[in-house]
Amino acid sequence: MCEHRRMNSSFFRRLCTPGAISPGVVEAVSILAMVALFGLERATGAQIWLHVLYMFPLVALAIHCGPPGLVALGFLMTVGFQIVTIFANESSALARSVNSLVALAWPILVVLLARFARASYFDIADLANQDPLTGLPSRRQFESIIEREIARQKRYGGVFSLAIMGFDNFKALNESRGYRVGDEALKVLAKLLRENTRRSDSIARLSGDEFAILLPNTRRADCTSLCNKLSIMIANRMSDEGVATSASVGGATFENAPESTSDALQKADRAMSAIKADRKGYAAAVLTLAARRRRRQAG
Repeated sequence: MCEHRRMNSSFFRRLCTPGAISPGVVEAVSILAMVALFGLERATGAQIWLHVLYMFPLVALAIHCGPPGLVALGFLMTVGFQIVTIFANESSALARSVNSLVALAWPILVVLLARFARASYFDIADLANQDPLTGLPSRRQFESIIEREIARQKRYGGVFSLAIMGFDNFKALNESRGYRVGDEALKVLAKLLRENTRRSDSIARLSGDEFAILLPNTRRADCTSLCNKLSIMIANRMSDEGVATSASVGGATFENAPESTSDALQKADRAMSAIKADRKGYAAAVLTLAARRRRRQAG
């Protein structure tokens, strides 16, 4: 019973989720349903009115089909079939006019509401999948990217690496310079990563000051080289921006597919944490020198 309920819940969730069902399938089924309804109405005459049932295929088209042309086709079929039925069954001119207006008005309202719901869904999905400060993919989106890479590796083999980085003493930077400076440092780091990675690489902001890069077809030596290079580049760029801080960059390479996305992230995070622990003295020295420089400039 519980399994049956879960299956029903999953089906209705897909039915109501934009993009969860192929637009081609939705288009074909919706048009066939409208034609069937029209034929049934013509067969039953004025005895049974089925106008309201056109709403279901019309809503399906408006929610699942992106191109406006497909939605417009469904709208025209809905209105046209209703008006043909009305004129075939109504003898009064007033009844024809009023019913025709209703047949035109309610599909407009239904389409507008369904398209608004579709747009709102994708807006919310974008917010969930993108970090608003840096414009990079969020952790949720990045985990989906890693899942696809793991699936690819299981099927075709190969190797991939995962690098994770975080600022050293970022909390101290926020407290000494303010959160605005901290936010600017995060944006500078995001830009630097975009400029120094390949098109095939995927970058994300995981949380706080923690960023990650998925590196397809990258072996251990190349991953280590990139981590060292990025560590130097970040320190230099932050110094140029007047933000004296450094970053620890660690990576993990997977010649065999990891058990899960979480397992892959944990291994890369442990590598970064080990480097961060070794660099604490260096990071503290950077912040101390920066504080002295600001005092000299103020004096």
